[in-house]
Amino acid sequence: MDRLVKDNEEFLDSEKRDKQYYIGLYKIIQNEIVFCSSVANEVFLKYPVKCIEKYLKQASILYVKEPKVDIIQLIIQNDETYTANIKTYWIRIIQRHWKNRMKERKEMIAKMCAIPNLNYSMTYGKRPVGLQRLPTIEGMLSQYAKSPIVK
Repeated sequence: MDRLVKDNEEFLDSEKRDKQYYIGLYKIIQNEIVFCSSVANEVFLKYPVKCIEKYLKQASILYVKEPKVDIIQLIIQNDETYTANIKTYWIRIIQRHWKNRMKERKEMIAKMCAIPNLNYSMTYGKRPVGLQRLPTIEGMLSQYAKSPIVK
């Protein structure tokens, strides 16, 4: 732990910048996400996550009961308070949706390779209905888009 503290000392003392991404901890207080502590990227890659969590908990400006390391975008308010946007949340959502898309692709490729569908493709020069286009990343997160205002 002493080596981790020493390795992160310069980063800890450095000035944090608005809209920058950090690896660290946050705490939710009265529906606001407060930035608590962070570590340098090099330090995060050098030590086990359990050590990083323990360090961040000790270095935090607020008590965090169950520390969990996240990617956080720092937002410095006009009154100099540090709030945050949690970016790891969206990464997990993207990973889950892509995993489902890949499952759909594999199922579709298996159907394309079925003998009746190969015969259809060879006879008519095109794939059967429903097998023309593989699912891609395009539109994968469309359900999270805000619907346009209709006038």
